[in-house]
Amino acid sequence: MNPIIKWAGGKEKELPYIKENLPSNIKRYIEPFIGGGAVYFKLNVKKSIINDKSEELINLYRCIKNNDREFFSNLKAIYKNWTLLESVVENNSIELLKIYRDYCKNLNNNSESKNLKTKFNDKIYDFVIKHAEEFNGILSSDFNIEIDNFINEIAKNLIFKMNRMFKIEKQRKLMNKKDTLDNIECAFKSAFYMHFRHLYNEAEKLNINMSFYTAIFYFIREFCYASMFRYNKKRKIQCTIWGNKLQ
Repeated sequence: MNPIIKWAGGKEKELPYIKENLPSNIKRYIEPFIGGGAVYFKLNVKKSIINDKSEELINLYRCIKNNDREFFSNLKAIYKNWTLLESVVENNSIELLKIYRDYCKNLNNNSESKNLKTKFNDKIYDFVIKHAEEFNGILSSDFNIEIDNFINEIAKNLIFKMNRMFKIEKQRKLMNKKDTLDNIECAFKSAFYMHFRHLYNEAEKLNINMSFYTAIFYFIREFCYASMFRYNKKRKIQCTIWGNKLQ
């Protein structure tokens, strides 16, 4: 088997060299820091013991070993809602393109950029509020936790992304319709990711159960940049960067 999760310091590339130096007949395999388990899964020794300092990682392996239905159900729903964001952009593409192009046009023709950006920010918030039911529908009743945080993340990420797009277009050339919408989709997915990062960080306060917490852990690990976590002193993710390839 291949590893089920990416992990810093993974041994996939070193496997040929590791296998050359292992006994030909291994009756028992013990690994104190399993990580992604590249060696463990490749050897597939019947009598094995694995461990790791990361409680979240061990809980992930336990959920899979015990066939935790709630974990798998939550994970499936997270990925389904992730892809549903694409339809939100598609269904509102005309409105979103108009908001962005009007902003660019006005900013190019007006030196009071600060005032224009404030009005633009208000338009973004108006759009999010107008389509609040559509966004709430993405987060089903099972995920309807801290919904205001999700709405705020959408507005914040859209504002950031559109301002960045404007700067890029000024330096290079205008983006076509597809590239523009791809970037807007990126903003929506970034908001979704940041919302679930928030749920992960506040899991104890929000009384999130272990199965859901582990599903969130797997999701944000898979989509952060290079699957690298950075924790602060309070054991909260501090500067994980979402790893979507859209620019």
